[in-house]
Amino acid sequence: MAPTLREIHDPYLVSSAATRALARRLEPIFEAVHGSAPDIAGKGVANPLALLMSAVMMLNHLADTRGNVRCRELGERIKSAYNRALTDGQKTRDLGGELGTKEFASAVIDRLG
Repeated sequence: MAPTLREIHDPYLVSSAATRALARRLEPIFEAVHGSAPDIAGKGVANPLALLMSAVMMLNHLADTRGNVRCRELGERIKSAYNRALTDGQKTRDLGGELGTKEFASAVIDRLG
């Protein structure tokens, strides 16, 4: 069995969230949880993993709340692709690898099958 994302890296390095927004709203918000990082803006070194993880959470939410099996399938494909990329050593610099934003995204896309 392949290692989980938690086993591959410190779980605090990449964080994503699904929250219920603004006390009275019921619509969830799915977001990557990190600062704005103005020091790396435009340099192509940001890690897109938290955003991908949030997208998977959103797809799972849609599957749960709307009974949309296709959303769950797509979420699993994306999750499997980024886990395989990480397992294969395809990591951004903040996770000990050498890839930039576009290169990591390409590694995930290549594994979507």
